[in-house]
Amino acid sequence: MTEKETLQIMTVLQTAYPGFYRGMAAQQLAQAEQLWQYQFGGKDYQIVWAAVNRLIATRTETWPPTIGEVNEAIYQMQNPDVLSPMDAWNLVRKAIPHCGYYSMREYEKLPEQVKRAVRPEQMREWALDEHFNEGVASSNFMKNYREMQSREKQDRMIPDNVRQLISRVADKMKLEEHDGVETVPALRE
Repeated sequence: MTEKETLQIMTVLQTAYPGFYRGMAAQQLAQAEQLWQYQFGGKDYQIVWAAVNRLIATRTETWPPTIGEVNEAIYQMQNPDVLSPMDAWNLVRKAIPHCGYYSMREYEKLPEQVKRAVRPEQMREWALDEHFNEGVASSNFMKNYREMQSREKQDRMIPDNVRQLISRVADKMKLEEHDGVETVPALRE
């Protein structure tokens, strides 16, 4: 997204939420535009435009959507086929009876997003457990699945330039550790 496109989006937000922007100093507006450009500069203008307009059309708040809300809307538009935890569990549950001997085969049939939340060995254990408790297994699976979805969603929502910044900081910290510089003092007994 170009700076001109960012300005267009900010102008739409100012038009849609005049009370929020009324009386805002030119410097504050410029800083908001710079922040939106930094956050969305690497994204396609059409998808950001669609997300902002979707939020304008559906939100009832009197303030503009946050950058996080726009990122959430973009994520939802780009990932409409993400399974709910219950739908994901139902796929696993249907596969379990066949996992005594064919756990890998059944595992491979699962969608990638489900595979990241369960292991074939776990499915085999459930299939062979004569005291299998579906309530406990489903609860644990859905917890893992929600956590996995949350991590992946957050990772996808981070702009590339912010991801690169995080990587540079992490690399710098690793170098400092390897140079013998302690970043956290050692605990003494």
